[in-house]
Amino acid sequence: MKRTVAALALSISTPSFALMIPASATKTICLDTYESETGVKYAANCDQAANNKESGVALLENGCAEGQIALTSVAYPVYNQSAKQKKKQELKFDIEINNCLPPNVAQL
Repeated sequence: MKRTVAALALSISTPSFALMIPASATKTICLDTYESETGVKYAANCDQAANNKESGVALLENGCAEGQIALTSVAYPVYNQSAKQKKKQELKFDIEINNCLPPNVAQL
């Protein structure tokens, strides 16, 4: 019993013990997958979630199309404060991946 209480007291007093702020928002990131000739799978580097909605692709339970990788990104409040600005709260997602270009757009 003494060891349990001592371990609990030690874990609470250490800086590693912190209460997490509840998530304010979540979003699903959909990455395309590609398979090489040797059978290795690769993930794309842009988010297809917006294109899936615009093109009306059938979505699975995870929010992405068939053959895509689904990642869930969580946003937490971040407080920015400078001398010129008042304290303001912004949401920052823990995973930031840019959207893919629409299917009918070519990058030059």
